[in-house]
Amino acid sequence: MTKMTPEQLQAWVQTHVDDLFRFIDYEATVDDDEFKDTMGAWLDNESWASDDRFVHLGIDGTGSQLAVWIRAQDEQRPVVFFGSEGGLGVLTATPEAFALALAHAPYFESFEEPARLDRQEDPLADKDDDEREEASAALDRYRAAVHKHLGEPPALPELTKGLDALNGELLEWVKARSPHWG
Repeated sequence: MTKMTPEQLQAWVQTHVDDLFRFIDYEATVDDDEFKDTMGAWLDNESWASDDRFVHLGIDGTGSQLAVWIRAQDEQRPVVFFGSEGGLGVLTATPEAFALALAHAPYFESFEEPARLDRQEDPLADKDDDEREEASAALDRYRAAVHKHLGEPPALPELTKGLDALNGELLEWVKARSPHWG
């Protein structure tokens, strides 16, 4: 599997923004000001910034934020989810795992703790015939790009396993910076 930096993942999702939006509830819109405002509301406006930083990857349909967490104390760069309804979690342990996971057209399970990526039986089921055809073609294009540049994606459970320790670290990081988390 090709290793990706957070910035390379950000560029990757921007390159594939039109296709991704057609088959998954994810807008790869990079708006650092919106992200900072949202994080300021999620956490304490004055203290959420630290030696750690984030590379914004976009939002889901409810306004939940996705980002790569660049942790000062560790080289690992997990992709994290800050839910508009309060859910939070690590989606994948690495940027490249997230790019590969999107080829499975997962959905963001944000009402469970921790938030996570989950498999859909038929990710295009809620589309009408025309939308379904467009979404299917977009998914095929995305999968072809993944295969060409990153290789064959492992199964989604393989890409999202072993996140318990990272989820614990994320929760502790948030608790230390938020008046809302206890």
